Amino acid sequence: MAHFYGRLTGGGQEVTRCGTETSGMSASIKGWNVGIEAFLRRDISTGKDVLSIHLTGGSNGARMPYGFLELREGGNEWIINLASPLKEKV
Repeated sequence: MAHFYGRLTGGGQEVTRCGTETSGMSASIKGWNVGIEAFLRRDISTGKDVLSIHLTGGSNGARMPYGFLELREGGNEWIINLASPLKEKV
């Protein structure tokens, strides 16, 4: 049975996908110089959902992530961790 549900729209028809607690889900959306990669999984040690979003350099081949956001389910709230591996440009 699906634990996660995703939807993607673009130039064609809308598509949906399901993920289980075991499989999780992942998706990427990219422009040429900017993009995101998203991962949704179940943390088996806590039994809570974890959403990770990586900000990337897009489709131009840049592999280094520009930033990272992680949301962890925590009862009635979400715990947010934000990290940026690159120094701010002046």
